[in-house]
Order: sequence, then C-alpha cells, then structure tokens
Amino acid sequence: CARMILFNLVCLFACLVGFSEGAVGRGACTERGSKKIVESWKCNRDGSAECSEETNDCDCNNNGIRFGGTAYYDKYGKFTHSDGGGWDCRSKCSGRPSTYGGGQSRRTSNVWCR
Repeated sequence: CARMILFNLVCLFACLVGFSEGAVGRGACTERGSKKIVESWKCNRDGSAECSEETNDCDCNNNGIRFGGTAYYDKYGKFTHSDGGGWDCRSKCSGRPSTYGGGQSRRTSNVWCR
C-alpha cells in the first residue's frame, strides 16, 4: 500500500513538472520586501493573443525569486495553453488593430522588513 501511494505521488509530481514550464530564477534583489508584477500582451494579426506575466519577489534578506510565463488565446478568445504562467489579457486586444502590444506593472509590499 505504501509503495502504491509513493508511486502515485511520484507520477503526480512528474505530471506537474511536465506541465509547468514557466521560467523560474533565483538571485539577489535590491527592493527588500517587495513584489513587482509585470504584465505584457501581444495581439497577433490572426486575432490570437499572448499574455505574459513575470513576478519578481524579494524577501527581507535581498533574496529574490523571479517566475513567469505566457498564456495563449486563439482568435476566438478561447484559452489554448500556458507554459506555466500568464494572465487573461483578452480585453487589451478587443477592438485593437493587429500586432498591437503593451505592458503594465504594479508593485506591492509583501512583507514588512526591519
């Protein structure tokens, strides 16, 4: 029974890793205790959209983690797939000319550092 549970957990982990291919990085950061989220979008000529999101998270010891990915929507606005991240940017492309793109960012304080 314990072997079966372990086998199922290993299979689950392998599946999750296989479907989560968003970028992840670690390193030093300079904005202690903050989280910055950068969203960008690309409206393609065929009507499809690519919606990318990158999060830069910095703890109180200047240790940072960066992760993100892209969500893809077809010309009908239907979600097709993601590489482990992204957001819903369809409203940014609605009624826009082809090959329109842009970006926005927001910063939050996620912890109080002393």
